[in-house]
Amino acid sequence: MKNLFVLVSVMALAFTGCKKGKEEKKVENKPVKPDVMKPEVKKPEEKKPEVKKPEVKKPEEKKPEVKKPEEKKPVVAVVVPAEKDMPETMYLSSKFVTSDKKIKDDIKKQMEAMNKFIAGSKGKIKSVGAPMVCYYNKDMKKLQGELFFAVEKECKGKGAIKFSKVKARKVLAMVHKGPYEKLMDTYNAMTKFVTEKKLEVVKDLACEVYQNDPSKVKPEELKTEVFFEIAPAKKDDKKDAKKDAKAPAAKKPVAKKK
Repeated sequence: MKNLFVLVSVMALAFTGCKKGKEEKKVENKPVKPDVMKPEVKKPEEKKPEVKKPEVKKPEEKKPEVKKPEEKKPVVAVVVPAEKDMPETMYLSSKFVTSDKKIKDDIKKQMEAMNKFIAGSKGKIKSVGAPMVCYYNKDMKKLQGELFFAVEKECKGKGAIKFSKVKARKVLAMVHKGPYEKLMDTYNAMTKFVTEKKLEVVKDLACEVYQNDPSKVKPEELKTEVFFEIAPAKKDDKKDAKKDAKAPAAKKPVAKKK
């Protein structure tokens, strides 16, 4: 019995040891979890403040100044009436009656007729100088005028075209520059001058000399010489004028220094 008890005890111990071995083996066979590597969290780099370098401005290259040529303003001559002597002149002329509304057309017709007559002479008649028109009254509804073409030598007219000689005379003349519609401004300036200078106008006569062609130049470039026939200065007036010219200028009193 004693031996049986010992045997059972040994077997129990063996069984227990075997069980423990199996359990240990089971434990040993369990998979070992690998260590999980935590990702390194990188600290954000501290950004150093950028030190801005001062901008070195390059000196601007100065371009040479190109001076624009100065616009020359037209020199405006101050035109005033002036007295002058006109020599004896030979003319072909034709008289006409017109009005302020028809004056341009009527003068044009007169000039065409005169040019045709001179051209028909086949060189025997030569006109010299600019055409002229004289007016004998101031009635703008029935204006009496006469067209004059100065000629080189004595000749014969025909029909309404007559030859004449005009004696030397003294006139007050002024050149009007601009359209014909503004001629009255020049007439007014001349009338004022006559009054101020106390000149005597001979006859109710005014003449216009057309120095350029309205078909070839602009209206503002037209030139018309206007003149009145005036009486020559009297002898007494001439003496007075000479005395005034010779008379010494009055001296101003000199203020004495204190």
